Amino acid sequence: MTRINSANTLTLLDRLRLCLPGSCLLCSFPVRSTISLCQDCEDRLPRIQSCCGICGIAVSASSWLGSCGRCLLKPPPFTLCRGVFHYRAPVSKLLTNFKYHGHFASGRALAWQLARAFIDYYDNAHALFDTDQLPQLLVPVPLHRKRLHQRGFNQATLLSKVIAEQTEIPVANHLLTRTRHTKAQSRLHARKRTSNLSNAFRVADNFPSAGFRHIAVIDDVVTTTATANAVTRALLAAGAERVDIWAVARA
Repeated sequence: MTRINSANTLTLLDRLRLCLPGSCLLCSFPVRSTISLCQDCEDRLPRIQSCCGICGIAVSASSWLGSCGRCLLKPPPFTLCRGVFHYRAPVSKLLTNFKYHGHFASGRALAWQLARAFIDYYDNAHALFDTDQLPQLLVPVPLHRKRLHQRGFNQATLLSKVIAEQTEIPVANHLLTRTRHTKAQSRLHARKRTSNLSNAFRVADNFPSAGFRHIAVIDDVVTTTATANAVTRALLAAGAERVDIWAVARA
């Protein structure tokens, strides 16, 4: 597969979408905006309303206690993990179209939702607790070079680009590399996901950790947090002090 310049493709699509009438990705209603979702469909997306304050797993509002039992017993290495949506239709379909079929309009629509949630979280946390300033660096979860060549783009890189546009936080596309061509996590049972990612990530030797102590890692979906844990451990070992995980969806 020929690699495409995905960032430029998204920029071009944005400009065309603002000039030409388009249709909603979900209901085909005419829209003319940066994202191809009408307001009604956007409002009906399955947002996570209550979740564990650490790992982000969805919980019912009545049982929310701040942190889930698993995180209280064995805290993960990251400071927090957040997914904007439940991993179910229509978000799961939009992600599949984006990730496996190169449907950049779907990716852009979801990326905007992620960027809004990202900004709102840190703004609200800072206002309420005078803490949780915006991260200093965005790091997309990398693909191994073989999978990148097959797919032609890294979906996490494109998600990071949209957040960077909204926040002016720099993106480090080459800070983290995937050193092993692991099996796709989606094909493995939960118990095998952690061992599958053992020593799979490496941080560049020239990482200026003194200037980037608070890092946000960007991904499309978080399921068992195996990838989030592996990436976080690599960044902490390289000198980062805080790692937050952000994803479009949390399974």
